[in-house]
Amino acid sequence: MEELFARENLPSDHDPYTYHRLNFYVLLVIEKGNCVHRIDFQTCPLKEGECVLITPNQIHAFDPSHSFQGKLIVFTPSFLQKHVGSSTRDLLRLHFDYQPSGTALSYSPHLKQFEALYILFSSKENEFLPQQIAGYLSLFLLGLIQKKGELERPLQDNRSKEHFDTFRRLVSTHFPQSRDASWYAGQMSISYKYLNQVCKETIKLTAKAYIDRFIILEAKRYLVAHAQSIKEISFTLGFEEPTNFIKYFKKRVNLTPTEFRSEYI
Repeated sequence: MEELFARENLPSDHDPYTYHRLNFYVLLVIEKGNCVHRIDFQTCPLKEGECVLITPNQIHAFDPSHSFQGKLIVFTPSFLQKHVGSSTRDLLRLHFDYQPSGTALSYSPHLKQFEALYILFSSKENEFLPQQIAGYLSLFLLGLIQKKGELERPLQDNRSKEHFDTFRRLVSTHFPQSRDASWYAGQMSISYKYLNQVCKETIKLTAKAYIDRFIILEAKRYLVAHAQSIKEISFTLGFEEPTNFIKYFKKRVNLTPTEFRSEYI
């Protein structure tokens, strides 16, 4: 982290202390001191011995106080897909992608895996390096997943998890096309009632409430971390008229998009 903050050649459009969007995973590991990291409009206090995982599409911002030392572990979804086992990927999605809350987790019990990862990242390239890194990364992630699981209620049956994962992926792809929960149930060849049951079991929300929450969060991300106009954002999110987007946003946030943006920019 010290090296990152000391850089003088950061891109002119990239300020690490203001919200910016990721298309990869970042593990922020605190080794000394403490900070308050911001993730998707939530604050995540972190202290020595703790870490937090930021997932693709989230927006985040570093604490400008610099009163901490630590490291970043950066890895891509494609690296996970190619080198990390499917069971670990599924667990990672379940615990971090479904309800990305920016939970601070202790990594102290997994310090050996973390140190081994750092040594591997710093070592010379060899044909087995990706697999070696993936092995220790899997162990480290599984430790964090177990810790996060201890903070959550017991997981529901595998069939519900699989259905919710399908629904989540459909929403993330097709939300500009449809905000109708019945449409997604039809795409999955299940009933609207069963889709609601799946969502309530998994995230304690109805299917419609999940869709609205997803779209509002995406809207907030675009408003704060992108330079698009309100009109452009409304079209990106699938609204035919900017006025419809403004009404939809204000009904759920109690602010217009312009008012919300002005609080952060």
